Amino acid sequence: MCVCAFSKEKKLSSAIKILFLGFFLAQVVMFFPIQLDKYGKGGAAVLKSILMSINRAMRSFALTDIDFINPTHSINPSAYNFYSLFLMVICFVCPFLSLGYILSLFSKVRASTKLALSYGKDVYVFSQLNEESITFASDISQNHPKAGIIFCDVIDSSGGESNPFSDRAEQLNATCLNKPITAVNFKLHSKKRRVYFFCISGNEQANTNDALELIGKYKNRRHTRLYFFSTLLESQLVLANCDSGYIRVRRVDKARTFINRFLYDNGQMLFEHTAPPEKGESEKRISVLILGLGKCGGEMLKALSWYCQMDGYRLSIDAVDISPFAEDKLRAECPELLDSEHNGVRAAGEAEYYISFHSGVDFRSTEFEKIVSGLPETTFAFVALGKDSDNIEACVKLRGIFERAKARPDICAVLRNSDKKQAVRGVRNFKGQEYNIDSIGDIPSVFTEKEIIHSEIEEEALKLHLEWGVEEVFWRYEYNHRASIARAIHRRARIACGQLNSDVPYDRQTPEEREKSGILEHKRWNAFTRAAGYRYSGSTDKSSRNDLGLIHNDLVSYNLLSDRTKKKDRDISVNK
Repeated sequence: MCVCAFSKEKKLSSAIKILFLGFFLAQVVMFFPIQLDKYGKGGAAVLKSILMSINRAMRSFALTDIDFINPTHSINPSAYNFYSLFLMVICFVCPFLSLGYILSLFSKVRASTKLALSYGKDVYVFSQLNEESITFASDISQNHPKAGIIFCDVIDSSGGESNPFSDRAEQLNATCLNKPITAVNFKLHSKKRRVYFFCISGNEQANTNDALELIGKYKNRRHTRLYFFSTLLESQLVLANCDSGYIRVRRVDKARTFINRFLYDNGQMLFEHTAPPEKGESEKRISVLILGLGKCGGEMLKALSWYCQMDGYRLSIDAVDISPFAEDKLRAECPELLDSEHNGVRAAGEAEYYISFHSGVDFRSTEFEKIVSGLPETTFAFVALGKDSDNIEACVKLRGIFERAKARPDICAVLRNSDKKQAVRGVRNFKGQEYNIDSIGDIPSVFTEKEIIHSEIEEEALKLHLEWGVEEVFWRYEYNHRASIARAIHRRARIACGQLNSDVPYDRQTPEEREKSGILEHKRWNAFTRAAGYRYSGSTDKSSRNDLGLIHNDLVSYNLLSDRTKKKDRDISVNK
């Protein structure tokens, strides 16, 4: 559920409170002339009338009978029928408002009781109850049936529209609180048990703010982990510079998470399904079409630039987007990756790739078909237009274009909806021909304990990181975390391609084998670092490196590196 839906429910909750107060005041006002007629005039009579009007209004909410049908001298007899009918309606509605309020109190007491009973359990606390959090919680509950599942900022049914995921939360026996995650007190929770916080609303700014407040509140508590979902640059700075104490803080970028998983699990097919070498060349061709350069498409383009650095292969990427500013935006994010000195240039010891842009092109246009038809044989197509329906439509259109060109590339689309993912899997036309459309990014695949909390990729990346650094640096600094993950993913691909000497012990590898591995590692690192926004500092002197300015002294070809840096590339690239 998006943040706007939760805001709507909060507004409805406030509206119910205003309605409750409005009905109460309306009764007081309407009972007043009846009481004033009974007690007469004068200061004391007015005060008595006000107090008795309040008393009778309160009694109407308490389900007691009220007699107000006798006309008063204060009201015109001809208007009394309307007056009494209106007052009857108000008094009829009030008990239902009262009953709803009482039921909401029971709900709050029940939730507080369940929260107290979770004292001796590991608890998983979500900032909102939405599709992503309930999917994630369901996976956790299946793996840890005794754990406590807690959803915060859930509006109870008496406060307006019910949450569409409340029934699923009830099936999990989860605790639903109407307080924000930062207002719930877990300082008294058993110090021996783990507390996992997930700032997982649709508002990335709110997730970052909640994360900051939770860090300040619980940084002295051991066995605490915090995951906040955000792609904002601000969130990266929060992670790097705040004092998180004992809390392990992890920023989750959803798009990068499932793209990393795709490359780690299935990326080897890029090297298996290639086009023949061009005339006079020896490298097999990996020819990629990326449709849509939003968050997912842009991340895939940058990831492929370093992932496909492999001896014996040559990478070309054609990127298409409807926005006329798509290319300019990516060039601003990673200028040296796409400049004329590196993009499309072959140089010894340097990363090699050929990236072309087709901005301002709608996939439904004839221009799009001309572009795709005119490309060299495409071996992989990635579709990330934002909407599942658009992605499916584009995949079907691409398959038709490729079929006419007698080409059968792998096509992969980003589909968030798991039902749509299942629908396109194995889908055929009326002749029984398969479209062969794969997909990634659906919520049940991304929001799992294995993917977010116990990521196999992260565990492998941490092992590689510990060869040269300490664990705290891996979790705290975004660049180190991403760099180690990229290295782990590429290492797996190198083993699959037989380019890591995996069967030869380190001490038995020849200097030539180590040198070859070192060159490949540096080519990969160059592409990765440029994709992260870095540029060459202008000097190979280490003192010229400036990470605030995103400039690095080692962004040169392998042969220009110092002997010490070359040895580092050789050492970290071999299979020890």
